[in-house]
Amino acid sequence: YHVWMNQRNDLLPAQDPEYYKSYCDTYFTIGKDRRPDELPKDSFRGERGGKNFYSFYRGKLPEHRDLDQIWTEGAAEFIRGYEEERPFCIFLPLMLPHPTYQVSEPYFSRIDRRKLPERILPPEGYSGKSRMQRELAALQNMRDWSEAEYDELRAVYLGMCSRVDDLTGQVVRALKEKGNLR
Repeated sequence: YHVWMNQRNDLLPAQDPEYYKSYCDTYFTIGKDRRPDELPKDSFRGERGGKNFYSFYRGKLPEHRDLDQIWTEGAAEFIRGYEEERPFCIFLPLMLPHPTYQVSEPYFSRIDRRKLPERILPPEGYSGKSRMQRELAALQNMRDWSEAEYDELRAVYLGMCSRVDDLTGQVVRALKEKGNLR
């Protein structure tokens, strides 16, 4: 296989600057011509110790071009231009859906908050759960969040998942255009 993968600094050992060569044939990196847009440098977390500080919720972002879009475009371009006889493998680890909980339109509005299922609550006192889960819940300090706030966080997360679906669709379209997928 010809292995294509995108640049992710947390997947492979970084002791050797050319570490990726033993893992893939094509290592897609962002260059000067492919830079993600800057996001606002606001303090979305709120005050230390507040109910939002460890929630990692930001919400709606302005439209922007991020690493996931750049990496997906790189994978699609590779597929469209690939001419070798041997099969290829695309390894495309994306950042989404991952905290910080944030997404731009149309994904922010794609999820109808009124149709979300009821939130599954942890058992009283985290009975039967690990100490780690109990301690993390205490550290996150989200016990004062309203159900509306939890619904908003969940809707944003699902919007992020919807965006991953669309990014995957871009790769699938490239495969179909090239005749690799019917």
